[in-house]
Amino acid sequence: MKIKITFALMSLISLLAVIGHPRFHANLKDALVTSQIPLALVNINSYDDIQRTGKLFGQIN
Repeated sequence: MKIKITFALMSLISLLAVIGHPRFHANLKDALVTSQIPLALVNINSYDDIQRTGKLFGQIN
């Protein structure tokens, strides 16, 4: 399958961001940085981490 990349598709891709856990997503870092896709690796190990991360995500627009 061949996909034609259009301006609209590139605009949509530029709105994407990836949020992940270092254990599962750290290997994607270089590719995402090269593609200029924002990446947030969040290490959540406790309930306090969940609360802190939730507050952080609430501040991102």
